[in-house]
Order: sequence, then C-alpha cells, then structure tokens
Amino acid sequence: MRRSAIKVGVLLVALATMLGAAGIARAGSTTTSGNGNSGDTSFTGVVESLPASGLIGDWTVSGTIIHVTSSTEIDQEGGAVSVGATVDVQGTTEADWSITAAQVDVQESADDDSYGEVSFSGVVESMPPVGTVGDWVVSGTTVHVTTATEIDSESGVIAVGSAVEVQGLSEADGSITASSIDAQSSVQEDSISLTGTLGHRSGMTGTWRVSHHVVHVSRATKVLRHGHTLTKGSALRVDGRVRADGSISAARIDVRG
Repeated sequence: MRRSAIKVGVLLVALATMLGAAGIARAGSTTTSGNGNSGDTSFTGVVESLPASGLIGDWTVSGTIIHVTSSTEIDQEGGAVSVGATVDVQGTTEADWSITAAQVDVQESADDDSYGEVSFSGVVESMPPVGTVGDWVVSGTTVHVTTATEIDSESGVIAVGSAVEVQGLSEADGSITASSIDAQSSVQEDSISLTGTLGHRSGMTGTWRVSHHVVHVSRATKVLRHGHTLTKGSALRVDGRVRADGSISAARIDVRG
C-alpha cells in the first residue's frame, strides 16, 4: 500500500511539473511579425507629430503615441518620415495604450497622399500690415501665407472684407499653411472641405477631432461609411462650414478607409 502511494505521488509530481512547464511556455509566448520582430500590434496610420529633433522619441500616428527607440528599425524606402506620411507600425502595446515600436515602415510619403488638405471659402478678417506674406485670419482661421503661396486676384482685389477661397495644409494647431488663395465674387457660406484622420470623437454626434481641427457633428450630419469601419485613425473627408471660432460644422462626412 505504501509503495502504491509513493508511485501515485511520483506520477502527480511529474504531471504537475509538465503542466507547470506548459503554463510557463504559454505565458511567455508572443506574436511574431513577419519580419522577425516580436510584438502584439501592427497597424497603419498617418504621422501627425514627430520629435523636435531626429526620429528617436515619441511620435503621434493617427492619434496613438508611438515610442521610437534606438533599436527601432525604420524603413524609409517608401518615402521619407515626415508629418503626413503614411506608416506601418509594428510593436508592443503598453499599459497606457501607447506603442513601443519594433519597426516602422513608410508606406506613402506626405507628398503622395491628401492628409490634412483643406479647401474653404471665407472672408478675410485681417492681413499683415505690409505685403501679403505673413499670417492672415480668414473667417476665424489663421492662414499662413508664404512666398510659395499662389495668390490669384483676377476676380477682385484681396483686402480685409474680401471673399476668398483658401487651399492648403492643416497644421497641428488648427491653422492652415496656404498653397493658394483665390479672390471670390462672394462667400459660399464659409464652406470648407477637409481631408484628414479621425483622432477623437465623443460619439456619433458631438465634437470630433479631425487632423487637428474641431468638427461639430449633429444629427443632421450625413455620415457615409462606404463599407468602412469608423474608428480612431480612419481617413475622412469632411464637408461643412467654418464657424466664427475656426471650428467646423459638418454637413457631410465620408469615411475613406
């Protein structure tokens, strides 16, 4: 009887050892990406901000903080890393939902996509005291006019009070760096068209953040998904009007991806 008990005890110990080893193996497993880097996250998004100098530090990609370290592999064959570039990020999700990147691949350079492009009509409220280069305010929005900005005044002299159409790129503070400004015979209800990515939304209605712009979405806003899922980082086109504070009242939102 004693010998049988000893045998049973040995078997139980062996079984426990095997199960424990299997449990440890499972607990230590990770998802491995196709390039050999370990991690549990892989997603594609648009670069919204970069460190002040160099590439090592915290990036923001479609609203997500990405920690880029000296061991992160950065592949720029698809284009240079810059704000507006589309990148594929592979890495590990941290407790605060940020991601420590193992690899970042540029899929599309900033010049090849329409991230942050804005086109809107408004009224010139202020201009630089001398010349045209400098900061303008058009219907509550700060517009940066540079020497590269094309200004077309064929339809009338551009001055404070003039109706204009502005085209350019959205900046991190919601201002716009203008690529062109065209005089208009009249303002089309301060209309605006914005292409960008969804960073935050309070719900299907309420305040959304699209490429640094505050967008107000109401029950009257038409949201067309075109078969796409509406999530943080989704590519959107917003059509609406500019409010006095520079925010946007959306009449229509198209989800592009």
